[in-house]
Amino acid sequence: MKNRIYIILIGIVVSCTSNPKQEESSVQSIQKLDSISKKRSSDSIRGVIHSEFNKHFHVLDSASKAFSVNQIECCGSSAWFMEVQTRIESEGEKGYVGIMSFTKNDLRKWHQWFDNYKDSLTSLLSLH
Repeated sequence: MKNRIYIILIGIVVSCTSNPKQEESSVQSIQKLDSISKKRSSDSIRGVIHSEFNKHFHVLDSASKAFSVNQIECCGSSAWFMEVQTRIESEGEKGYVGIMSFTKNDLRKWHQWFDNYKDSLTSLLSLH
């Protein structure tokens, strides 16, 4: 199972092109998951995965509440994390440097995905 997680995490990093700051942030998240997966049981891994999702949801939810417009131009690394993990592409603008914005509809879809799959995230990550 650990080998599958390594392969998935490496594939996620390699398959996505984005700006270095977004990749660095995600690589750090992936490295954190990787180092913990070597030391803890699957229950602990699930807790870490949930924590990573909740951290990015907190950023995106806060930005969404702060702006009344549908398209929010910030938080590219958190939106990128959600796109990669959920495989639900943002409707927001993308540019040479990566994700420029996300929409409130994106956030709703990402929350729905997480609510549907949060109990099976470790096995889902093993399948990709």
